[in-house]
Amino acid sequence: MDEHQYKMNTISLEKSIELSRNTIDIARQDGYKICVTIVDISGNVQLCMRDDGANYVTPESSRKKAFTSAATGGPTLKMAEKFSEKPHLFELTKAHDSLMLYGGGCPIVFNNEKIGGIGVAGAPGGHLDHEIVVKALKSVGAEIQG
Repeated sequence: MDEHQYKMNTISLEKSIELSRNTIDIARQDGYKICVTIVDISGNVQLCMRDDGANYVTPESSRKKAFTSAATGGPTLKMAEKFSEKPHLFELTKAHDSLMLYGGGCPIVFNNEKIGGIGVAGAPGGHLDHEIVVKALKSVGAEIQG
């Protein structure tokens, strides 16, 4: 049996630092003070960076968005839109206390392989958090899902 058969690829610390730094810089260009959290493929926090002046609730919000996108494989903004059409589905968020259906989370994908999740909180609206995430993912050559 190949010893690498069960190895899962996940985001490296170096790539997490690069992606987080780019995310903060992109948000600053738009005038936002945000927090960005990167999780590995299992949803565990790899890195969390909170910009000076970012609201105190942003670390937990960004973590939950990153976790949700890593766990589900999709952007949290798209899930929030789908769930708003079917409000009874929000009951599913009670299945795990780290699920958050609000824009700002996306899976991190390279070479068609999901290696983690990114979450941003702090811009005035989930749609703006999502835009920051998409720009940041593009800045490091990641594939945009959804």
